[in-house]
Amino acid sequence: MDEKKGPLCWAWPFPRLRTTDPGSGATTLIAVPTASVVLVNGVNTAFDACNIGGNNYFKLRDLGSAFSFGVDWDGAANTVLIDPGKGYTPD
Repeated sequence: MDEKKGPLCWAWPFPRLRTTDPGSGATTLIAVPTASVVLVNGVNTAFDACNIGGNNYFKLRDLGSAFSFGVDWDGAANTVLIDPGKGYTPD
């Protein structure tokens, strides 16, 4: 995990498979890239997103930039900090 950005980073491209462990039978859901568009101030805005188990997930930093809220990572506390009053500041 990138210490500077914590879990807010992910690598592209995602594998496009759902895998099952033959020994345990456990299923692992894999993130699949999806073309998601969000309406931001009346403008269709495309984001890098992924679909996991039928749900779309977005990077918090991308949303913070689009909607102007602060997103920080506190590595010592293993915590994502969201501050709607701060405004987005790129790293």
